[in-house]
Amino acid sequence: MNLIATFPTLIDVEFKKSRHKHSLLLLAIAVLFNYFYLFHGNTPDQQAWYNVLYAIPLIDTLILSVLMAVIASQSVDMEHKGAMWNLLPTLESRASIYLGKLLYGFIHLTLFCLLQMGMVILMGVRLGYEGNIPFSLIGITFLAELVSGMIVYQVQCLLSLLFPSQFAALSIGFGGTLTGLFLAYVSTTAWTPWSVLLSLSPIGMDYQSATRTVTLFLRRITPLEILTALIYLFSISLLGLYLFTKTEPGALSIGAGRYKASRSVHSALPVELIKLKRNPIWIPFLLIPLISAVIGTFNFTQNQGVLQNTWADLWT
Repeated sequence: MNLIATFPTLIDVEFKKSRHKHSLLLLAIAVLFNYFYLFHGNTPDQQAWYNVLYAIPLIDTLILSVLMAVIASQSVDMEHKGAMWNLLPTLESRASIYLGKLLYGFIHLTLFCLLQMGMVILMGVRLGYEGNIPFSLIGITFLAELVSGMIVYQVQCLLSLLFPSQFAALSIGFGGTLTGLFLAYVSTTAWTPWSVLLSLSPIGMDYQSATRTVTLFLRRITPLEILTALIYLFSISLLGLYLFTKTEPGALSIGAGRYKASRSVHSALPVELIKLKRNPIWIPFLLIPLISAVIGTFNFTQNQGVLQNTWADLWT
């Protein structure tokens, strides 16, 4: 009961910490990106509602994942910069602090989803989409975004806890986002936490290679897909709660310890490369091309019925 009573205070603290972080502006930008992708320049057809609801998981595997990664990084980064990990537990329990951060992210996520779904309904009516508004499909997509968004948010909170440098945490998060996006063109299975949204999509696509036509259809979300999403959600939540409450973050942080001294003061490397030797800026330059190459090659080999063994199709 005492834990629940502290939630309003903890949420208020999180919002005060982020008052100069422009998190609401980030939400507005994310909704704006959704608008341009879903509606701008798109001509309505007989499957207009299906087109929008099929496109939402695709665009939000990228946009929503990046949004939640940035919000989570902002929430945890303050503790790193202020060296507050040992000070805060003297005021509130670590479990309360962690749950307060989760609620902070959940509020942002819910607000984004409400704005997005409200925009979908209003634009669908304004553009004269055929048929009734599919409230049930919109509700399923809304819940899928809440679940997948909280999974990504919790993963990013863990990464931000492990890496004092938020550049490293964000780089890994962005790499995971690209992995989830690329896997969307291979399978809808939730192989990674960033792929959950696609696995919970209520709309599927059928491509006829003979006629090269695309048909969208209602797909049944299987119990296994729902179970996988819940396993991701609760297992990551429990892992995060354990690490926040049972482990000293200073000892947990990767790269926070003292580096082993070099054997020689002199080096053949240029000074700028020496300064970057242990800098996490290398992570995206290595991780993102590797992910792109592996998944792109797999996708190319699995779609030989559509693609040809030419350089143009390979680069596509």
